[in-house]
Amino acid sequence: MADKTFLIFIVSLFLFSFTGCSDSSINVRKEDGKDFSSSRYLTAIGIGKSEAEARRQAVAEMSNIFESKVYNETYSNTKAIIGSSEEEVFEKRVESNIRIVSAVKLKGVKIGKTWVDENTGLYNSLAVLDRLQAREHWTDELENIDEMIQGELATVDAAASKILRLGSLNRIVNLWLQKEAIESRLRVVGFMDENFTEIDMKSVFQTISKIRAEMMIHVDIMGEQEQSVESHISEFLTERGYVLRDEKEFSNVLITGRVAVKPLQLNNPDVHFVRVTLSVDIVDLESGAQIGEISENLRKGHIDQSEAVRKAVQGISAIVSEELIQTFGLKNL
Repeated sequence: MADKTFLIFIVSLFLFSFTGCSDSSINVRKEDGKDFSSSRYLTAIGIGKSEAEARRQAVAEMSNIFESKVYNETYSNTKAIIGSSEEEVFEKRVESNIRIVSAVKLKGVKIGKTWVDENTGLYNSLAVLDRLQAREHWTDELENIDEMIQGELATVDAAASKILRLGSLNRIVNLWLQKEAIESRLRVVGFMDENFTEIDMKSVFQTISKIRAEMMIHVDIMGEQEQSVESHISEFLTERGYVLRDEKEFSNVLITGRVAVKPLQLNNPDVHFVRVTLSVDIVDLESGAQIGEISENLRKGHIDQSEAVRKAVQGISAIVSEELIQTFGLKNL
C-alpha cells in the first residue's frame, strides 16, 4: 500500500512539474528587466489570437500613431501654401503623394515583449521605438534630402527648357513632402532639428502652374487605333492642367509613338482576345533631347472583337499616360 501511495505521489509531482513548465513558457516572453520608459521609448500594444498576430497588430498600432499626425500636418502645411489658386486635380494628386509619404514603413520598431493575458487568453505584444535612435536616423534622412533639394534648385536655374525646369521643380515638391513628413515624425517622438534648407514652396508651386500653362505639348501617334490612343492621351494630359497644341512647330514637348493591335488565338472560341502594344518617346523640342521612352503592352478579351480592341486601347492609353506624367518629374503630379 505504501509503495502504491509513493507511486501516485511521484506521478502527481511529474504532472505538476510538466504543466508548470508549459504555462510559464507561453504566459511571458520578454526581455527580462528591460525598462521601456516613456522618456526614452514610444510604445504601442497589439492584441491577437496568436503571437504572430499580436506582433503584427503592435507594429500596425505604432504606425497608426504616426500616420494620422504626419498626414494631417503635411496636408495642412501644403494646403496653406497652395491656397485656393491651384486646380482641383493638381491638389488631389498632391494629396495622393502626401498619403504615400505619410504611410512609409517605420524603421527601428521592435517587439519589446510578448505575453498572454490570463483573463482573455489572448496574446499581447509591446512594440517599442527608441526615440533617440529614431531622431538620429530621421535627422540623417533630412540631411540627405536637404542636399538633394539644393542640387535640384541649382538644376532649375541651369535648365535650358520648360520641361527640364518642370522636372526639377516637381522633384523638389516630392522631396519637400518627404521632408515635411519626416519633420512631423520627429515631432511625434519629441524632437525637432532646425538648420535645414528653407524653401519658398509657394513660389515653387506657382512656377509649376505657370510652366504647365505655358508649355505646349504635341501628341502624334501612328498605327492602328492611332486616333483613339491619341485622344485618350490628350484628354488625360488636358485634365491634369497641361496644354495641347495641334502644331508641332509651336510646341515645346513632342510625344510621339506607335500603336499596334494583334488578335490572339487562345483556344477559346467564345471570346476574342487582342494584344495592344504602345511605344512612346518624349522629346524636349527646346533642347532637342529625348527625355523619356515608354513601351507597354496589354491583353484584353471580350465576346465582341471590337469591344476587346476598345478595352485594350483604353487600358494601354491609361497606363502610358500615367507613365508620361512620371517623366515630368513627380509621380502623382
